[in-house]
Amino acid sequence: MIYEHNTLVAPIIDDHQGFLLKVEGDSLMALFRRPESALRCAVAMQNACQRINKRRTAEEAILLCVGLGYGDVLRTGEHEVFGAQVNAASKLGEDTAESNEILVTGAIKDACTGTANVSFDPMDVTIPGAKSVFHAKYPTQ
Repeated sequence: MIYEHNTLVAPIIDDHQGFLLKVEGDSLMALFRRPESALRCAVAMQNACQRINKRRTAEEAILLCVGLGYGDVLRTGEHEVFGAQVNAASKLGEDTAESNEILVTGAIKDACTGTANVSFDPMDVTIPGAKSVFHAKYPTQ
């Protein structure tokens, strides 16, 4: 399942000018130069998973939880980044988001307001490294 997940989403990251920094189990960390690219990539990955899941049983479904942050990071070496937004995105994606959700920090929301077909609903969640958290609503395909 992890191999199928990575095979499905890695090309989507590339298509959105992202850099797949690290894979740990079923978690991926990718960097993007533009927050809009990261958000569009997240939507494309969710839609790809949902399309493939239509042909699968519930046990075989590829379920994706996404957390996005935006801000300054410290990159050390080829596979490590550090920073408040990195921590917030990780917490959102791994611990807070449910299947098919994209959760974002306020920094992403502010940078991506006006991104086609994506709206943001505020959440009553406190995450270290994020002043606010939003649920990104996106069109499914």
